[in-house]
Amino acid sequence: MYRPGRSRRLLAAQNLALKRHIAALASSPLAGALESGDTLGALALVDVAGASRPLEFAPDLGPTLLLVFTAECPACLETIPIWNEALASLRGDRPRVIGVQLDAPSRRAEVPGPFPVFAVDRAASAALDKIPGVPATVLVDTTGVVERVWFGVLDGEKRMELAHWIRASSSGTCARATRAGSKEAV
Repeated sequence: MYRPGRSRRLLAAQNLALKRHIAALASSPLAGALESGDTLGALALVDVAGASRPLEFAPDLGPTLLLVFTAECPACLETIPIWNEALASLRGDRPRVIGVQLDAPSRRAEVPGPFPVFAVDRAASAALDKIPGVPATVLVDTTGVVERVWFGVLDGEKRMELAHWIRASSSGTCARATRAGSKEAV
């Protein structure tokens, strides 16, 4: 026998359980995902002409900010203007910025941004296997060690954190986030 009140309560309970599960997933680190302290490793960038070259790290090149996206991803299309705004607001030293587009290299010209955009040779870029989704914002030090990774659209708090890390990285200090969330220079 059908009971409308009971069905609604069951649906509400299932909806609440699903919301709790999604919130727990969003707040927990992604298993196997790229994280602070990981070494980026080899990354083969492919330019518009199809030429492949390795992404190199060295003290004279400074830190690197990798902006990883696809042209078809709605969250990426929302994030690109945020990246552009964040880059425009930087004064003085700023990291080397490289866009890494994971799909359709022929569509690269359609993606606006004040940074060079490359495709990648997936076979020669094992580090990308540790990026579970896009958009991803990855700050890498001069030795190829990941300082910080942000997955998803950068909200206000993430934008401020990104600016802090970029300033710390560009000034030669390495900011490390403590488990409590505060930042300290080391």
